[in-house]
Amino acid sequence: MIRIVVAIENERLAASVCAALDQGGIQIRTRCRTGAEAIRTIKEMGGGTVICQFLLPDMSANELYENLRGSASLLVAGKPQYLDLCESAEMLRLPLPASAADLVEQAEKLVRIDRKRAAAATPKRSPEEQRLVEDAKALLMEKR
Repeated sequence: MIRIVVAIENERLAASVCAALDQGGIQIRTRCRTGAEAIRTIKEMGGGTVICQFLLPDMSANELYENLRGSASLLVAGKPQYLDLCESAEMLRLPLPASAADLVEQAEKLVRIDRKRAAAATPKRSPEEQRLVEDAKALLMEKR
């Protein structure tokens, strides 16, 4: 499942980021202009990855990270002086200007992290539940 959100206010920059990701084979789920939109989208999806600029109209990347801690990974793209303001070592940073290949490489890292997080959050069936599912499948196959 695609769980990438691009949260960039500047339309031209957002379009170029999305185009670079698309050319690199990475599809995005949605584009947002504010941190609040990104938070709402990530919570609706149950997690994901956010690619954002350091300053959004309603919050900084630090505030966005705090709101999404544990449910999303962040890639912050911006000028080096803004990236120095990122407080968490867990936020990936991409200094601009950057190549499309660098953007895709960083996004792929976050997609892998998100997949691992989603797999770990998926509840596992107990042996008893697994047996019940197997029995139900067998009954359905007999009847059909």
